[in-house]
Amino acid sequence: TPRVRPAVPPEIAGLAPLIEAARGGGDAEALAVLAAAGIPVIAHRRAASVAEACAAARALGYPVALKTDEGHLHKTEMGGVALGLADEAGLAAAYRAMAARLGPRVLVAAMAPKGIEVALGIAPGDEYGPMAMAAAGGVLVEVLEDRAFELAPVTEMEADAMVGRLKIARLLAGVRGRAAVERTALARALSRLSMLAAAHPGLIAELDVNPIIVHAGGAVAVDAVLRLR
Repeated sequence: TPRVRPAVPPEIAGLAPLIEAARGGGDAEALAVLAAAGIPVIAHRRAASVAEACAAARALGYPVALKTDEGHLHKTEMGGVALGLADEAGLAAAYRAMAARLGPRVLVAAMAPKGIEVALGIAPGDEYGPMAMAAAGGVLVEVLEDRAFELAPVTEMEADAMVGRLKIARLLAGVRGRAAVERTALARALSRLSMLAAAHPGLIAELDVNPIIVHAGGAVAVDAVLRLR
């Protein structure tokens, strides 16, 4: 029997203006689209100077992460990410070094909870529409070739089945004394991401969330890249 596609909620169907407004933007715009689609995102603030970065960190609370927001794809490899900055002196030094190399625009973000890194994405499909993807996250996304695809949109149950096909599914269940993490929250995020793509195929070319950190209390998107048509 043919698969019945889930209905897209109206709050996701109505996001075209926000998606269009993200054109030419960076991580902050992509994260705003995810948040509007009901996907939890890391608390973050924009900055383009030492003073702005320090003000952002005071508002968020130390320790913080600092990330370039100049549109570089592989931030980690380029030295565009500094984690666990514990005070103003450390943040200011990291900001100056990053701005000198990559440009002044950054995101200051809360540190994500400890958990399992997963990558979620939307890839162009064939005539049937975009594909939803789940994969091992962080730097492992390129190395492990651990991916699952399904035609978008997917229900939370279908999203959970995709996650279950990954090699890292065992990690999510908790191994070697590690606590199990909230797989339901991951499935919900993947389902909502897939609905976003299915509702706006003429706008969204690709959307990568890497990583989304899955922890005992939920899942939170940390980095996102949105490419529009």
